[in-house]
Formats: sequence, C-alpha cells, structure tokens
Amino acid sequence: MGVLHEKTIAISAYLHESGTWNRMKSLAVLDAASGGLALFAEGSHAFHQFFSPAPPRNIGERPDTTAALLSWLNGRSRTLAQLVRADSLSRTLKGKQNIMAKDTLLNPRDTVLRRVAYVSVKQSMYMYYFIEGHENVAASASFQALLDKAKDIMTSTTLTDRVLEYLGHTRVEVEAALGNNPRHHWVNVAVQMTPGLTQGEKDVVMDDARDFYIRVAQRMQAHLDLNAVNIMRSTWLAARMLSVPMHFPFHRAALGHECDIKWRANMRPIFGTCCGTILYGTRGDRCAAAVQIWQMHWQGCYRRRQQTPKLLPTSFWKG
Repeated sequence: MGVLHEKTIAISAYLHESGTWNRMKSLAVLDAASGGLALFAEGSHAFHQFFSPAPPRNIGERPDTTAALLSWLNGRSRTLAQLVRADSLSRTLKGKQNIMAKDTLLNPRDTVLRRVAYVSVKQSMYMYYFIEGHENVAASASFQALLDKAKDIMTSTTLTDRVLEYLGHTRVEVEAALGNNPRHHWVNVAVQMTPGLTQGEKDVVMDDARDFYIRVAQRMQAHLDLNAVNIMRSTWLAARMLSVPMHFPFHRAALGHECDIKWRANMRPIFGTCCGTILYGTRGDRCAAAVQIWQMHWQGCYRRRQQTPKLLPTSFWKG
C-alpha cells in the first residue's frame, strides 16, 4: 500500500489523539451558532451508529488491524471529512501525522483508494483466515492447493457477494446505479459507488484506482511466492507433524500416550501463531517463528523416541 498505508496509520494516530474523538462528538451535535455542524441529535440512533464503535487502532504491520480501520472508515468517510474540516478550523493542528491525516481524509482520491485497499487486504488474507479456522492445517488441504487459491482470490476482479459486503453495498443497489452487468469489475464498482463524490471526481480517480489495484495485487502475489519455499520447509512440515494420520503404526504408538496428546494440544495454538507470523510478520519475526517451529518439530521427534522405544525396531530410528 506504500504511502497510503502511512496515511492510514496517521489517521489512526489522529483519531486516537487525546480529546480528538470527544471533540468530534461535540462538533457533530452542536448547532452552527455554537461552532458545530448539527449533523446528529445528541443521543440519537444515527449518532450512536456513527460514533460507536470507536475507531480501531492500526498497529504497525499487522494487516488485520489495517483491514479493521479501513472497514470502519469505509462508511464514514463523507461525514468524517466534514468533522475533520470543522476540527481543523477550530484549532491549529500540529504534528506531521495530524496534518497528514487531515489532508488524506479531505482528499477524494485517497477516499476511493482506501476502499480499494480494504478489499485488496481482505482478499490477501485468505491463508491467514484459513490457518485461524483449521486446527490441523495440513490435514485440511495441500499446500499447493491453498497457495493457488490464495493467489486466485487476491487477483480476482469478480464482483462477488463477499466483495459487495466489504464495500457495504447490495447487488440490487449496484444494479440500480450501474445497470445489470454480470461482468462488473469490482474496482469500477468501488469507485462509482463511493458516496459524496461527483461524477467528475470519480472519472478522474478511476485510472488511479485501477493502477493501484494492479500494483497492490502484483506485490502481494510476489510476496506470497517469495515466502512459499520457507513456508513449505518450516510451517507445512510442522503442520504435518501436528496433524498425524492415524493409520501409521508409529503415530498410533505415539498418540497412545496421554502426555503426547496433551503436548500436541498445547503446540497447535503456538503453531497457528507462527503460521500467521511467517505469512504476515516482519522479516525478523518471520525468522524467529521459523526457528520456533523447527524447535517444536525436533521436540516432538525426541518425545516420540523417548515414549515408544519398545514399540518400534531400532532400525526405524537409524533408517
């Protein structure tokens, strides 16, 4: 996401600055004579719908937190821009991040690109969600099949029901605004259905949005390809070790011990965390996670050897 990611982090910092969120609540309900915008009646349903929940924090390079903040911004950009403009007129914004946050929230182009970025980030996290939802990852799918599906999802241009959910629209709304076209590119829909923009602004930003999507999708796919070998050598090996098939005599013998079963149950959540780190963490964190998985692997081998010496021939360990 490049510069847009820096701007998103700046928005998070600005909204969580001491007093900013409460000041916006006041501006939203006060009348013009009191320096407010009178957008909502205090305590009304619309007021609570906009201000609750509070904006999530965008934490470093964690894509799940970035997606959460982009999702929160998606339906609030138009009103938030009004509040930011009023806030900047009522006081002097100081600090690089506050100024960057104000500029990007008032920029129609960035508003559209955040919508495109949100869908792209959510689509790129298929493997993350798959790992989170499957205790025995390697027993659920082959690595290559999982990798291929992740690539297909992150580069897909199809306007699926899931993409419509991300954008906050229904298929009926899209058909009413843009016509019934089963071949709609979801980026086109994201641009054309952005609230608060004139048609001229949408036309200007359309090419930028398409180029942004292509660049992000290509980088995400390249990142996945570069990490595939490391995932195969560490994460997938540990996944198979933690999800042993019952038809092998060695594994039947190992699983016959209650302590080994408890060890596996304790290791699985650690393994899931390491998977997510290797896929989405920083370089240093990925190295540490890979080392931890290898330690888990050899610890498991040692435990089985100590627990099953009489059930397997010596040649098994030497061979």
